[in-house]
Amino acid sequence: GGDAHGIVEETKRTYEMGSMAVIISTPSPGHWWHTEEFDQVWAVCQELGMPILLHGNETRTGGPATYDRYSDMHGPFDAIHHAINFPMENMIGVAHFMLTGILDRYPGLKLSIFEANCGWLPFWLSRLENCAFGRQEVTFDAEPLNATPWEYFNRQCFIACDGDELGVKFCIEHVGDNNIVFNTDYPHADAPDPWEPVPNLLDQPITEESKRKIMWDNAVKMYGARLLEN
Repeated sequence: GGDAHGIVEETKRTYEMGSMAVIISTPSPGHWWHTEEFDQVWAVCQELGMPILLHGNETRTGGPATYDRYSDMHGPFDAIHHAINFPMENMIGVAHFMLTGILDRYPGLKLSIFEANCGWLPFWLSRLENCAFGRQEVTFDAEPLNATPWEYFNRQCFIACDGDELGVKFCIEHVGDNNIVFNTDYPHADAPDPWEPVPNLLDQPITEESKRKIMWDNAVKMYGARLLEN
């Protein structure tokens, strides 16, 4: 899991077959995304215009995972395990890409957060900014970043929302509607029925322009012109 050379070769191969993005796997123990060995991964994805996808425990930055304390427990703990799994691991992944300088070194790399909702994003960008630039920057013992977390997100990140989640309007109000894409979660057991997600999003208290961006425009921007060719 997480062999950099293997990821590069697989990325090139799948790109030629028409793939639009790369879900990166969790690095092997002792290996980290911010180290030089993974630079080849970010470089080839930037060159090909293929977004990197963060997808819960499949793409966590390393161990231990946030949800491991509940992994062998059942009953209500299954729900706690599932609630933690996607958003919290992806929050950590976003922080890792931003604060370790990966997005500075590869300003054309696109990073996408999938199946983790979007309502937490304004809080998390604000929290990261405070820790890197604000009143808690005493914790940031590193070379200054070239941009703030808000700027990184607007420049090269995307996040998927569920049509029925409460936080869509909140995220748009504080982050904007240019980098949010649509997610159905089909066919997972906990997903809405196939006919529900689109009406759910259309019922959101947001503008028609925002709905159009989330359901189409932003996905084209994220995946690039190749999306229209397939």
